[in-house]
Amino acid sequence: GLHRDSSKVGRHITPFQGEMRRRMWHHLVQIDLLSSYHIGLPGLTQAVESDTQYPSNLRDEDFGEDSTELPDPRPDSEFTPMTYTRYKSKLCSVAGKIATIANRLTAASYNEVMMLDEQLQAVHLETPPFFTLGSHTFITDSSERVVRRFSIAMLYLKSRCLLHRSFLLRAKEHPEYAFSRRVGLEAAMELLKCQSMVSEAALPGGALSRDRWFLSSLSMHDFLLAAMIIYMSVMQSFEFGISTEDER
Repeated sequence: GLHRDSSKVGRHITPFQGEMRRRMWHHLVQIDLLSSYHIGLPGLTQAVESDTQYPSNLRDEDFGEDSTELPDPRPDSEFTPMTYTRYKSKLCSVAGKIATIANRLTAASYNEVMMLDEQLQAVHLETPPFFTLGSHTFITDSSERVVRRFSIAMLYLKSRCLLHRSFLLRAKEHPEYAFSRRVGLEAAMELLKCQSMVSEAALPGGALSRDRWFLSSLSMHDFLLAAMIIYMSVMQSFEFGISTEDER
């Protein structure tokens, strides 16, 4: 019953229990999505219609088991232990839709692809500054914060690669798909840039030197996806006789 919000299933659930149920459900959705991405099969939770709200942006000391009601949530610009879960759940919501159409037996329409790209971009623009890669160095940051930045960036880029992959190679013969070719290649290159950054951070003395588990098969799968897209694009360029300058 975690797929139903506690406010919809009766009054026997306390505010504390309701918030814990929201946290558990969204953690399960994230685990299910990432696992299904990894093995290339549809996720289980995507088939479940859910109205469970996102967890509130609260610190653990803001409420307890005896709370009669939840306090007003803190703004999303304020970092709490739930900020990462809240934002990643929003990203997973769109990523799950992308995974669903990627696993369908019939190809998605280009209108569907563009609609999902707009949704993905809208969520991406909401990324809290402390979870972005571009404006940060890793010298003074905790390894946990660094891992979370990479996780968010890679999920966004991987989702964009999956979304545009089927139309990326068609752009040579169908100019109307040029957008997919451009953003698909850009996302793939950014994923490979993430691989370089993660590898460097995992070196002795680096921010992730004690967290080399991040270079697991799960993340390597993402890098292989990016490398495959770049490779296929290069091979297609040779096939069509396109010069390096034209491809740029």
